[in-house]
Amino acid sequence: QHQQQQQQQQQQQPQGARPLPAVGVVQLCPEDLEAWHQAACNFEMNTDFDISGPRCFDLASLVATMKAQSAGKRTIQALADKLTLHQLLENMGIVQMPVLLAIEGVAEKSAVDEVLRENLCKDDAMPLVAKPTHQSNATGVLILSRPQDHEVDSCVEYVTAHMQKHMTQKAGEHESAALRSLRPGYLIQPKYESVVGFKSPLELRVVVLWGNAYIACWWWGRNASPSEVPHRNAWLVRQPAKRGAISEEDSWVLAHDHPGGNVGHDKAMELFQLHIREMADSAERVARAVGAPFLRTDFFVGSERWGVRLNEVAYGCGCDYRVLGLEGIPGLLDAGPAMAQILQDGMGLARRFPSQHFLTRLGVQGSTYEDLSISELPLEQRPKICSDLKESKMLPRGDPSICRDYLVPEDLCQTPKNVNVEVEAIVN
Repeated sequence: QHQQQQQQQQQQQPQGARPLPAVGVVQLCPEDLEAWHQAACNFEMNTDFDISGPRCFDLASLVATMKAQSAGKRTIQALADKLTLHQLLENMGIVQMPVLLAIEGVAEKSAVDEVLRENLCKDDAMPLVAKPTHQSNATGVLILSRPQDHEVDSCVEYVTAHMQKHMTQKAGEHESAALRSLRPGYLIQPKYESVVGFKSPLELRVVVLWGNAYIACWWWGRNASPSEVPHRNAWLVRQPAKRGAISEEDSWVLAHDHPGGNVGHDKAMELFQLHIREMADSAERVARAVGAPFLRTDFFVGSERWGVRLNEVAYGCGCDYRVLGLEGIPGLLDAGPAMAQILQDGMGLARRFPSQHFLTRLGVQGSTYEDLSISELPLEQRPKICSDLKESKMLPRGDPSICRDYLVPEDLCQTPKNVNVEVEAIVN
């Protein structure tokens, strides 16, 4: 049966479902490289993010080094832990999904029972998501919808047992040392649902280098398989308004090699372009607040109720990063080597500060992750870098009337077969 399902899904893949390979790598001109050097000079770097060892010439090798050297770095651990991350973001004033229940160590059946009955057992109940705070990807995630009245008790039993089971597990060996060291926990939150009807909500990953957003990615995987759909991958790349300078006037160029014919994909691209500036602004604020020279920040997009919401952050990322090729030359270029160069060059230029310089002003107490606690900060005590976020025009907020214009049912989020792959660029 599993083989039949795989064959059926593979048959549904359009021709050209595998992404076009990169036709080359990005070559930074001296002026653009100088702009990123200047960004590093102006950046206050948290020493928890320092990288040592031989120079890496590709991003994958550099990310592997970053993950290996993350052991015992409490800032990286705090960002990887979804509960402490939520508390840090609250103290930054960043808009995120609300937490209905936070659990550390032991899943109390009474607490689970109260949350599920209050939020799922009513006529207008919306789905919830339960996710581990100490894992990555979808490991241990549960989607909860309204149960029948006679199923409530068994639902509570199942959810409690599921949580307790996954809180005995740690992240896999392929994950960072910081992630593998996290204390176990769970969060229950409202499930984010986008108006574009893919099975998963729209999520854009924004990568910040030295306090400035460099590229954003809608990532569907690398290999054409039942669990990955790489021809849907798309990138938004920062395009400087002036060569050799990074500024608020910069635009964003959309690049992808989707074959076309998928209304949902088209509408998703429009939504990402509509919100990229506010997402980039929030991602930059987070990276600067914690002193991270490299940080990936993921945003949910396209909900009538919630608007744009920060979902999680990641230190290091295994995605591919692509930009448009040279004018007149079709295909996409690999931006990974350029990103590795920017990051490593900046290590010798940035101003270094110990982790307490950043964490104390975010309400953190404790000298290690194991004894770390976070106090809620009133607005007037938030660090200056975040204090004006509530009034910022870049604040991610929802507009139901806008979202309705992008409504696409699930049956229109499929790519027809026999469509040729093309590379498209749109400037926002």
